Amino acid sequence: MNTRVSHLSGAFPRRRGFTLIELLVVIAMMAIMMATGMPALTAVLDRGRVSECRSHLTCIALAATTYRQEHGIYPESLDKLLEAKMITDPTILLCSKTGARYYYEPPAPGSDPSLILAACTNPATQAENRPHARGRGLLVLHLGGQIEEVRAP
Repeated sequence: MNTRVSHLSGAFPRRRGFTLIELLVVIAMMAIMMATGMPALTAVLDRGRVSECRSHLTCIALAATTYRQEHGIYPESLDKLLEAKMITDPTILLCSKTGARYYYEPPAPGSDPSLILAACTNPATQAENRPHARGRGLLVLHLGGQIEEVRAP
């Protein structure tokens, strides 16, 4: 009969599991990975909102141009595009981030094509309160049909 006793067996038998240090190291690594990944995730979400806003402004541009061709003038408000059934989904007129209605300024006949027709917020809004680029950017639709992303320095 083998009577040898291992030096590992004794009053404190070894348990299976993780030590406190191992758990703390894993938690610290996860925190570092999350801290480095959050800015990238935020940037991706903002680019998605910019794309959605660009799409809404494209719809508004097409509807406003069609309205002008049919009535001879641009609509007085974005609501006129809904009433004339140029836009059927009212959420197209709302900012996906803030929920506010798009800014719209009907132009006078013969206006400069670089004039702002619509924007996701009033272009006079302070830079810190704009809906894109971490509060510093907005999209504008020019009368000529160009959509431009404007960022404050």
